[in-house]
Amino acid sequence: MGLYKIFGYAGALPFLGLSFGLLVVPEPEMQSNLAMLQLCYAGMIASFLGGVHWAHGLKKEGARDHHAQIFAAMQPTVISLLLVVVALVTQNFGVIFILATLAFIGLFVLDQKLLEESWLPDDYFAFRRRITTIVSVALMISAVAFWL
Repeated sequence: MGLYKIFGYAGALPFLGLSFGLLVVPEPEMQSNLAMLQLCYAGMIASFLGGVHWAHGLKKEGARDHHAQIFAAMQPTVISLLLVVVALVTQNFGVIFILATLAFIGLFVLDQKLLEESWLPDDYFAFRRRITTIVSVALMISAVAFWL
């Protein structure tokens, strides 16, 4: 197993742990803290994934799709920041977790559309599909925790 896979799966563990915490912690204040931690972590991971587009965009300097690639690199960071701000203002974590799930799925679709497979490991997209599924399930569990 490649090092990127080991770190990728290890990076999914906090999503699962925080989702579990939201299910078992009964205190509303602690739930809000765990939810914000989950959203901030999701934002960091989404921004990290956007970095792949940044690297690809830099290699395409002057190419026709250079601007699209750089724009794609920034989308995860901006969307994540907006989700955190809206969560702070509304405290409506259930809806925010659903939006975060959709954002991760959208990022995976964007990756498939814009990243050149020749620059990536052979099984990168299969791996990203598995990680996106794990993260999406964890975020949906977090959403459900606020409706129980």
